[in-house]
Amino acid sequence: MIKKSFPWHILMFPLCPVFFLYVHNNLETSLDSLTKLVIYGLSAILLAFVFFKLIDIILKDRYKSGLLASAFFVLLFFFPYSYLLNQPSLVIWAMYLYIASTSLFCFFSVLILSTKKDLGNVTRYLNFASMCFLLILMLNFLFSSFINKDSDRVLNQASHSRQTGGMQNPRDPDIYYIIFDAYARDDMLKEVYQYDNNELLSFLKSKGFFIAHKSTANYNYTLLSLASSLNCVYLDDIRRKMGEDSADKRPLLDMIRQSYVSKFLKSRGYEYIAFASGLQDTEIRNADRYIETSNPSETLFEFENVLFNNNLLGALLNRYYKKRELQIHKERILQTFNNLPLVANNGHPVFVLVHFMTPHPPFVFSSDPIYSSYIFADATQLHHMDSKLVTKYREAYREQIEALNGHIKRLVDGLLKSDGEKIIVIQSDHGPRSFTKKEESIGILNAIYLPDGLEVFQDHPNLTPVNTFRIIFKKYFAQNMNPLDNKTYLIEDTRKVYKWVRLDAWAPVSPGSSHDQK
Repeated sequence: MIKKSFPWHILMFPLCPVFFLYVHNNLETSLDSLTKLVIYGLSAILLAFVFFKLIDIILKDRYKSGLLASAFFVLLFFFPYSYLLNQPSLVIWAMYLYIASTSLFCFFSVLILSTKKDLGNVTRYLNFASMCFLLILMLNFLFSSFINKDSDRVLNQASHSRQTGGMQNPRDPDIYYIIFDAYARDDMLKEVYQYDNNELLSFLKSKGFFIAHKSTANYNYTLLSLASSLNCVYLDDIRRKMGEDSADKRPLLDMIRQSYVSKFLKSRGYEYIAFASGLQDTEIRNADRYIETSNPSETLFEFENVLFNNNLLGALLNRYYKKRELQIHKERILQTFNNLPLVANNGHPVFVLVHFMTPHPPFVFSSDPIYSSYIFADATQLHHMDSKLVTKYREAYREQIEALNGHIKRLVDGLLKSDGEKIIVIQSDHGPRSFTKKEESIGILNAIYLPDGLEVFQDHPNLTPVNTFRIIFKKYFAQNMNPLDNKTYLIEDTRKVYKWVRLDAWAPVSPGSSHDQK
């Protein structure tokens, strides 16, 4: 009697979506996410094996049991049911996909169960094919790492001649860099969202803040915007070295996590404090103090959300899962507001970096059930350029701003009441994206408080983030850093992070553009 081959494909296919997503996002994931993904992968293998053994006990046919198990896991993991359910205009397509894929699975199952043919060759072919696929993914990962091996050095190679150190001055002020993701400039709020933000701006002025009423983002994408502002440079050198078609985000992540601003301030004796944002790209775990205000074991970061959104299990648990994730996200924001005024250290100055993922969607302070349903999606992923959905987007955004402004005022009061001199920068990385006006995504909130007057900013009504710390470092630390010309660049496809154009050369995006995230 010939011993039947073991259907190894039942263990390979559940690994494929996990490994595929990791390989194609490995430049954005952390060790924590990778650890979770290994756990997910092992759990999928265990579940697949148990499912296979149960079927095999019933059918007593290893080949048929293996094929049914693999078909089931293809149905479970290879279709983006949950993603479609979270898109208001695509819910019907989720139902069509579910009906079509389930029908195909049933047909395939009947075909397998009814056949009298020996399925050994099919099993061996699937074993070979699944192993080859995993091998290709591994080679893809290794090749990507090899051809981009010098990307970790790009930041140092691209840096300009700036002074990077100095002795600590006992009177160095605490510095708070507070970024509100996608907070629109006041004229954009009034024109596009019919919201008058004068109450907040008047409050900030009464507290001594300078308001840059004509401020624009240097880049309309979070990763680019913060890499630029935290290093006081434009990113032209990085683009030349990486190439416009590169998808390697590691140099940009390095520029955020090992920024010139943080290194300079640490060299002067500052303690670097970073709060968790919930967005993987801006988690600064290498800070002197990294403050996670929610339970990290309960939090799924951006990449893990992609994994969860591309399987049937995610769809089945969608309502509970999204409700819980939204609650965690809201709690993180509120706890960060509460804890931020308490982190100052009287022994030495602190540099505090906070990236609030608000008023960017999900609109956790909005009553709209549609636009409170998807983590970190934006723009066409939410409204698909549909006029009715765009209107809902604007209404939900207004509610978000209204609630957020109250928290900002309480935060400013708390910071100013705390001991010691301080510099407070309240800034947005880019604007929102209802796509009503082309300038909407680049007009930003930009408010700065200095302990000894704002004369240094009075000539900069159109101040952009790249110059924020240039001006501050020159005034307070005698750094030879003159302001750069204010420029704005726009990116339309986040898969090509180094492909951007100047604002004056930009054409409005089309509904299908990949201009949807962060």
